[in-house]
Amino acid sequence: MTDDKAQPQSLAQPQQSAQPLALHNVDNPGLAETFADSIGNFIFDGHTARLELTVTRFDQPKPQSPLTGRRVPACRDHPGLAGRRQDGSYRR
Repeated sequence: MTDDKAQPQSLAQPQQSAQPLALHNVDNPGLAETFADSIGNFIFDGHTARLELTVTRFDQPKPQSPLTGRRVPACRDHPGLAGRRQDGSYRR
């Protein structure tokens, strides 16, 4: 038998605000852009996400040799999970 009377604050359902939140996108012209051609790693442990974007850099070609290159990280990002509910789903 469970006791439904007292739940810790972290397990309580968040209260819905009376008014909807209105957000507007604002450009930041001074922000540098990062270009990537692939996703290196994506890790999600249930609480934290980590995304690594990479770029491919080719070495100088040599006659009679296969092409070689490297994949270099261009950006490591930790996307926020603010819209995530306690059950793991996302608000729409």
